[in-house]
Amino acid sequence: PLLLYKKTRTIAFLASLVFHIFNSVTLEIGIFPFFALSFVVFFYPPEKMRRIFFKKKPVVTDEAPVYENRSILYYFFIPYFIVQLLLPLRHHLIKGDVLWTEEGHRLSWRMMLRSRDGFTEFKIIDKKTGLPLLSESLRAVKGKQKYTMATKPDLVWQMAQIIREEFEAKGIDAAVYVNSQAGINGAPLKPLINPHTDLGAAKWDYFWHNEWMLLYDDKGNLIK
Repeated sequence: PLLLYKKTRTIAFLASLVFHIFNSVTLEIGIFPFFALSFVVFFYPPEKMRRIFFKKKPVVTDEAPVYENRSILYYFFIPYFIVQLLLPLRHHLIKGDVLWTEEGHRLSWRMMLRSRDGFTEFKIIDKKTGLPLLSESLRAVKGKQKYTMATKPDLVWQMAQIIREEFEAKGIDAAVYVNSQAGINGAPLKPLINPHTDLGAAKWDYFWHNEWMLLYDDKGNLIK
């Protein structure tokens, strides 16, 4: 509310700046703090913004054009807004707990609801000989990339596809299995992905549950 009043606007802006920078440093939530800060400009008069950022640009005094055929805009924006309302709720239609599966988590209103811990180990087997293989692609994933990928099912699946394609290019038909353990919000680690599934040959379903992902009931028992 302090941003709405001229006398308190500068103080409110400084407080907002400290708040969002603090969140960025401590919570590591990416672009969101800076995105929120960018909206502060809408609380200042356009003349002031022009003096600060566009001193050398001439002021445009021409009236904005009036578009006669506005129905096109309605046909575009109404479906767009419907999608924006329904997309964040799609996880209610997907089997399993979205906190665990991550299916329907992205592009939803679920920011800062969970932290994930765990690890993922890849086992690559030559289908023809049955011998284990070593992946150069897997060795290239290090540090934060490795930590982020380890507990995200879709990223683990993408890594499995990269490994499969790596060996396909060498003329080797490889199976990719994973030992993936994850824990949500400090809970004990549990198997996340079926270790008997060849994840390299598995498909990713963008709209429904992927059956190679293990599910648990409220008591932590595996759902068969």
